[in-house]
Amino acid sequence: MKDVLIVYFTRTGNSENLAEQVGVKLHGEIDEIKSKVKYHGTFGFIRAGYRSVTNKVDEIDFQKDPSEYKILVIVSPIWASNIPSPIRAYIEENRKKIDKFGLIINGSMKENKKAYDNFADLLGNPISEYVADNSNINYEICQKELEDFSDKIRFELEKEEENE
Repeated sequence: MKDVLIVYFTRTGNSENLAEQVGVKLHGEIDEIKSKVKYHGTFGFIRAGYRSVTNKVDEIDFQKDPSEYKILVIVSPIWASNIPSPIRAYIEENRKKIDKFGLIINGSMKENKKAYDNFADLLGNPISEYVADNSNINYEICQKELEDFSDKIRFELEKEEENE
């Protein structure tokens, strides 16, 4: 079994940036969740909010099976204070394959609590979490927080290796 899979969905590139950064820190494999629904431009932004608020799930594509990894890291934006439809679809499709997971969400700080609670309702509590403000993604403060997030994941991997 492999150690860490990082999955992400992005509309603007911020989640991809975070996924790549944590992928380097954890030496994890990265898999992009691609939606067949178009979310580009102004109408895409409106569509994204509507589909998120109404808990719609998208038809999605991804490459890697999360059951082949010890820990899954989900990197997700926040849409209308909720889980984006492509991420919701991924979780619903793979829920039984997800044992331990870490969660990185990014968006406006006021939206994060509700979205975090929605993730916890679907998957339980993560072993590590990081809530990013979009304005900090490329700055040192984000690097420190991502390192702390990654340390918790590494600690969990070490515990699992000791029990094998």
